[in-house]
Amino acid sequence: MSVSLDKKHKTIEESHYWQATMHDVIRVSGQRFARKVYLNIPLSQLINGGFQKLISLPPYRDSVFSNVLAVSLKLFGSNLDGELADAELLESIDMLAQQIKTMFPNGKQLQISSTVLYGSGLPQTIRDYFDILISKLMSGITGLVYYTQCERFAGVPLPQVTGLVNITYTECGNPDPFLQLIFNNRDTLKSINLELSAENTLARMFSADRYQLNKEKQNAVVVFERLERLRIICYEYDHVQGTKIHIHGAPFPNLKRLTFYHPYIFAGDILFRGNYDKLEYLKLSLDSEGIERMFVDGIFRAERFRALLYIGMDINLRHQTISPEFGKQLCHVLWNLAPRRQNLSVNLLSFPYKEMFIQELATSTVCDMVTQKNNSNNKEHQSLESIKYLSIGSLDLDIHETIQILSHLPNLSQLKINPKTMDTNKPWYLQDFINAEYIDSAFRQFHPLAPCLRHVLFDLAIYSDMEGASHFAAILAILCPKVDSVRWGMASSAFEDCCQATVASKAYSKHSERLGLVDWLKGS
Repeated sequence: MSVSLDKKHKTIEESHYWQATMHDVIRVSGQRFARKVYLNIPLSQLINGGFQKLISLPPYRDSVFSNVLAVSLKLFGSNLDGELADAELLESIDMLAQQIKTMFPNGKQLQISSTVLYGSGLPQTIRDYFDILISKLMSGITGLVYYTQCERFAGVPLPQVTGLVNITYTECGNPDPFLQLIFNNRDTLKSINLELSAENTLARMFSADRYQLNKEKQNAVVVFERLERLRIICYEYDHVQGTKIHIHGAPFPNLKRLTFYHPYIFAGDILFRGNYDKLEYLKLSLDSEGIERMFVDGIFRAERFRALLYIGMDINLRHQTISPEFGKQLCHVLWNLAPRRQNLSVNLLSFPYKEMFIQELATSTVCDMVTQKNNSNNKEHQSLESIKYLSIGSLDLDIHETIQILSHLPNLSQLKINPKTMDTNKPWYLQDFINAEYIDSAFRQFHPLAPCLRHVLFDLAIYSDMEGASHFAAILAILCPKVDSVRWGMASSAFEDCCQATVASKAYSKHSERLGLVDWLKGS
């Protein structure tokens, strides 16, 4: 059995993990800082009682991890050697549950996972006792994460506890027990995270018809009044045979964060009803069909999401033909969907209209100036000035295109792009035309560019043109007066060395003092 502890630090972004045996953790008084514990238990040890006997002995028996808030239980292996009589096994399971509860008295978040190999042939009695174990562990918890890679565990009926605040579920086999669990906790749930293998599972989750709540009104919904976060990954949608799901009502009227991956399967704006002015975070991963449906359903009306601060659009257009009209409509949505957004992340795979994307930004800037002039007292309309973080993926931007984008974003603080430094078809390389005259001309024309920009991240493969990227980085650092770090997306110390060599060259001699203030970093 192994234990991994998640140590809580003041810096939110940092997560430090220490993996050790339980004996090591106790020996160094790990309970003083532990916040999450991972219990990795071989299935054979659970069945033959070996694990339970271990933790019932000193020093484990007398150890209490009072600061642990989350317990992760992972069962693994396929070796079922060793058997106990039913009474002994029940006693052993009960001992394990009691000991876990005793060692981690404040653990309110439970994570259950299994990597038991398919075909390991769990007897029905073992499945029943596994159910007993989970029932005992779920007593008093507020959050549940359930994940299994094997249908052998998928049939285990889950205890129908109430009072859960968050649920994470990866569909495997029959989802009915989890759908019932979600329904039983509809009045307390604040967060739902789902990975589904069939699109109709999601509709069943909030369909009142399934629970026979409203026999008069067909396709009515179950309302999750307190739900604030919803994350959905939907697999195996058939574009040809799949039909849009029609449901009436607003199941998530107070939703603040929505993440949706793969095709948009609904007719209408079911996920957005009642929360257009409450959503603060929206992340979508769709193809052209999903985007088109949302256009038709009126979801993407300009400035409809008044409270939205984060927009993430991952749009896969590979092997799809899109018209210029569709491209223009999409670009308009990306730049104009929410007037208050601060963080915009766009990934346009195989998008053929890069010039249109940049031109729409310029058009939005002009529209903003007119709107602000006509609505000088309208503080809601913050336009492009609200964008502080911008990430553009799958669109290679050369230095001139990057400068053009930055010229429209006066308050941008962080930029992530894939810089275009070469073209093997023409061919040309950025470093071939960089000299002192070029740099001086760009400085006179564009400085100060993006006066609030401080951090630049190049999202590049490790075998990309590192020398060209170093020139790209140096030019941005010269034109943008507050840039103090440029980071290479892959862990390669060669980028730092390349940047140091580039800025020390004669072409950059006039700006050596400025460039000496910039950190050239590796890793994302």
